[in-house]
Amino acid sequence: MNSSVRVCVALPSNRWVFVWWGCLLGWGWMGQAAAQQHLLWNNQRVKRLAVVGDTLRIDSLSILPGTLRIAGIADSCYLPHELEGYLVWKRKPPADSVWVSYRVFHEALGAPIFFHKPDAWKQGFALNHPYTPEAEQAASEGLSPGRLQYNGSLGRSISFGNAQSVILRSALNLQVSGYLGDSIQVQAAVSDQQLPVQPAGNTVTLQDLDEVYVRFIRRPYQLQVGDFDLMGQTYFMRFYKRLQGIEISKERVDTGQSSGWTFRVAGAVSRGIQARNVFQGQEGNQGPYPLHGNQGETQITVLAGTEKVYLDGQLLQRGEDRDYVIDYNTGQISFTPRRLITKDSRIQVEFEYANQHYVNAQWYAEGSWQATPRLQLDMHVYSNTDNKRAPLLQPLDASQQLFLRRIGSQVDQAFYPDAVPDTSLTQHVLYRRIDTLVNGIRYDSVFLYSPDGAADTLYNVSFSYAGPGKGDYVLGNTLANGRVYTWVAPVNGQHQGDYVAAVLLVAPRSQQLVTLHVRTECSSHSTVEGEWAWSRLNVNTFAPPSAAAQQGMAAHLSFRDQRSLARTGGKPIPLNTQVNYDFVSHGFQALQPFREVEFNRAWSLPLDSVLAPADEHLLSFSTSISRSKGLGLQYVWQGYWRLGQSSAQKVQLQGNSHQLTLRYLQPDFHATSQATLTRVSSPFFTSTLWKPQIVFSKSWQGSGTTQWELTTGWNQEKNAMYLQPVDTLSPGSYDFQITRLDLSRTSQDNRVGIGATYRLDHAPHGYTGFGMGSISKTIRLYGDMNHPTHQLQWNVAYRSLQVRDSQFLFHQDSSLTGHDAGTQLIGQLVDHITVGGWMDHHLLYGLAGGQQQQLAFTYVPVPAGQGQYVWVDYNHDGIPQVNEFQPAVFTDQGNYVRIYTPANTFIPTRQAQWDEQLSIDPSKWRLQSSSFLLRLLTHMHLESHLNISLQRAGSKGPLVNPFKQQTDSTLLQRQSLMSHSIFLQPPSGVWIADYTFQAIANRNFMIYGQESHITRQHISHARWLFLPGYEVSITWETGRMLDSIDRVTDQRYDYRFMALTPMLQYMSGSAFRASLAYGYNHKQNRQEWGGETYTGQSVTGTCTWSQLSATRLECSLSFNHVEFSGNAQSPAGFSMLQGLLPGTNWLWHLGLIRRLAGNLEINLGYDGRKTGYARIVHTGTATLRAVF
Repeated sequence: MNSSVRVCVALPSNRWVFVWWGCLLGWGWMGQAAAQQHLLWNNQRVKRLAVVGDTLRIDSLSILPGTLRIAGIADSCYLPHELEGYLVWKRKPPADSVWVSYRVFHEALGAPIFFHKPDAWKQGFALNHPYTPEAEQAASEGLSPGRLQYNGSLGRSISFGNAQSVILRSALNLQVSGYLGDSIQVQAAVSDQQLPVQPAGNTVTLQDLDEVYVRFIRRPYQLQVGDFDLMGQTYFMRFYKRLQGIEISKERVDTGQSSGWTFRVAGAVSRGIQARNVFQGQEGNQGPYPLHGNQGETQITVLAGTEKVYLDGQLLQRGEDRDYVIDYNTGQISFTPRRLITKDSRIQVEFEYANQHYVNAQWYAEGSWQATPRLQLDMHVYSNTDNKRAPLLQPLDASQQLFLRRIGSQVDQAFYPDAVPDTSLTQHVLYRRIDTLVNGIRYDSVFLYSPDGAADTLYNVSFSYAGPGKGDYVLGNTLANGRVYTWVAPVNGQHQGDYVAAVLLVAPRSQQLVTLHVRTECSSHSTVEGEWAWSRLNVNTFAPPSAAAQQGMAAHLSFRDQRSLARTGGKPIPLNTQVNYDFVSHGFQALQPFREVEFNRAWSLPLDSVLAPADEHLLSFSTSISRSKGLGLQYVWQGYWRLGQSSAQKVQLQGNSHQLTLRYLQPDFHATSQATLTRVSSPFFTSTLWKPQIVFSKSWQGSGTTQWELTTGWNQEKNAMYLQPVDTLSPGSYDFQITRLDLSRTSQDNRVGIGATYRLDHAPHGYTGFGMGSISKTIRLYGDMNHPTHQLQWNVAYRSLQVRDSQFLFHQDSSLTGHDAGTQLIGQLVDHITVGGWMDHHLLYGLAGGQQQQLAFTYVPVPAGQGQYVWVDYNHDGIPQVNEFQPAVFTDQGNYVRIYTPANTFIPTRQAQWDEQLSIDPSKWRLQSSSFLLRLLTHMHLESHLNISLQRAGSKGPLVNPFKQQTDSTLLQRQSLMSHSIFLQPPSGVWIADYTFQAIANRNFMIYGQESHITRQHISHARWLFLPGYEVSITWETGRMLDSIDRVTDQRYDYRFMALTPMLQYMSGSAFRASLAYGYNHKQNRQEWGGETYTGQSVTGTCTWSQLSATRLECSLSFNHVEFSGNAQSPAGFSMLQGLLPGTNWLWHLGLIRRLAGNLEINLGYDGRKTGYARIVHTGTATLRAVF
């Protein structure tokens, strides 16, 4: 806990160090222009103007004398007219354009100025305002560029009291833009607030919520300090990083010269580590799928916007209306109904996740030199290093460092036993260590959970997830405040658990990469490119370099030729030819994969495992004839070799691939035929991959603007991998055929379509070849309607799967255990209707299949007043349980924060969602009726909202009806919200009435069982302004509140409540307001669940006085008398009393808000309470805030 607190304090300081030193460097680098930081307007001009005629119009403003310069032209060649903003050529230059630089005044001094414009006399002698310069503008400011513009706020506050700790808070939010001097542009966003969340990953574009930077721009140079993004786009150096540091760059300026250079240098603290996950989809499971780190870390935070998601080799788009959504804070990804996930889905995710183990330093430099118009040289240098002497959340002692030194490069096995003696039962989950005998086998150092502390020595033990069947512990389902792990004895030497009693130590890494790129144009139609790269990767800097580090080189050569073949009587035919060669040594490691996404699959290599080190050679040749209309042809050949280091097995793999593509294009007809044949041989297997594909598309014009399109296609992928020397089919072999048919109709406002897919899979049967594996059929209906008053969108897919070989399919998807894999129905319907402006209706109905993760929360103690939860020891055992934490009613009571600690257990589910909103405003009917009922109706307004979300356990059969009451144990989660409101307000505004019914029901799948919360309430309110300044109102509320945990029957409650609150209020304009309210409240719990009874009466007076926007004084006093029968320390008692105690309760408040100056504001507050027999609690706050 202490280490995490230190990190939260250190991160802002690191940002401010970058910002502070960057500002100093920026001011020194940009020169003395910072002395004029009050100026904004830049009067420097650089233009390229065409030379036409004897007169050259330069600017509409007057030019500052002596500042006019023309590149390559002597001053004697022209006569300047600065006040009028033009020049006259004495000797006209031969060029068609010239570069002109100069400075301007604020205004056109040569233009005529009128006291009364002559045109105004023609319009009835109307007098216009005379020309008057700004009074506060000095005469010399005509030569000044301007000043900075800034806005934001700065606040400091302190909170203290006799029941809480002293809390200091600060808030800075500043945005700056403008110019320093006449040519240095400044952009800044500065904040000292660390937001704990990232943008929601459900939209195409993301908005950074906590970006802090200062940017100085003076063309062509730029300096940025703070947060920035870094991207590499060469062949071997491809990456995208989100950094905090300093960056200096120079861009190329178009000066008309053929040569030029650019550079970029950055030094920063890296915020994340690059990772890549490859996994197979599950039948009917749209997600969420959890992502993990490079060393198997399960609880990671993905940096927003760094992910790339591929499905079957195709790059997807983020967004609820696109392909996928991602929760960056939990590292989980889900797919939308547009992308149906099945057992055949191949998913790859590349992303960057937060580095919370070490301070990571990154350096990057790039330079580009355009030597000649046909020759360009680029160099890139990248370095990323974890500081092993500066750990963050993982402090390492000497023994742990020695352990990491000994494991060398096997960092995924760095499980270090971690059991520390501890006695703090109220803050940690503790275990006792025993030796046990099971089936004659003795096991020592077995840890068992000790909830009561009945042991001489207790241990605080760290556990790590090792994977199914790789550990001796499983996650328990207790109510302890923290995770509890239960030991399971091995069976026949096989582990039965998922966790080990050890902590996974993350080793510090370092990586360097250098690339040199050359590009030259041999002729007008041919280009040669080459890139050389060197890399060094050390996966464990604690270990000796010989054990954990490797380095290597790589090279890439490319020749491209694009020319046109002459054709008699027609357009030329383009001919494209390309030859590529790649060499990658066995020790080379790129930052990100630089080859095609499914390169390994194309060459029969495993996708998700580490290959043996080898030198790689890839040679390719392609030629194509492509035309926008007519016949096109393309041929591609590739050769691939993997050469090992052992002389006995020098050639690990060799193969070649041939691909032939034919295309025929017409305005209304497209046809594509492609065939790929790849043969691979190695000492361990031989494979033949055959991939034919045919696609036809026909479109035709219907009636009016209707357009029809029919698309059909067939493709096959057959990869026969024979193991050597037994010559039998490998389980990794596959053979499937897919037939597709799609028909769509598109008009100006509508689009409808239907698609069907038939897939036939064959399973490898060893020596006998391929046999029947499975048959799947998919039908998809999609479309949208767009009318002025009605918009409708739908996308529905129905899929059936028949498994013929369940043993083979089990390797693809372990959830498929039977021959009848069932059916799935997923889709989404969105409907929006508007009628005459008086009715607005929204509807969203969705069906999907996915999986639900077991939820778990841990409550961590913090100083009083800094948390949001309070611990109530219901069972009086002195040990916190998760069901004993409640939201704090008063701020000073909050001494715990809740941390989300999800388990690695997922249960397949079927999901249904219904979200409907209705708004009716009869006032827009514009009825002219004498009927009282109709006139009353036009004064009403109706708002209704219904939201239901269900998740049922199971992977077979869709969940179609979200309104059906699911009462069995298969219901994992139910979240529903029903709200109906009626507002009544006549035009006079003398009286107002409203009624609201609200029902909220939540049922969650927690690690300790099902948890239910239900709230139903009716609220009626009426207000009457019976005299000027006097108002009377009454509020009536009744309802029911239920809270239960299935496993804890003695801590449930289900009580009904009723409250009545009349109030009298006096208002004297906007300066003074006073009110007096009486409240009556009655609550009754179910007799079988405790039978607690609450009756409360209160009198509350408030008073507010304000003086324009300068001063505001407020005070309030509340008297509450509570009669309570039952256990006040029970969950029902805590919920009923809401922080009060039986007997007499007093609460009071004083507040003062005072604006001291034009932008300085002080806020003083004092709160006090005396509840029952408890002592008086005082809390004071003081806040000073500057707004600018």
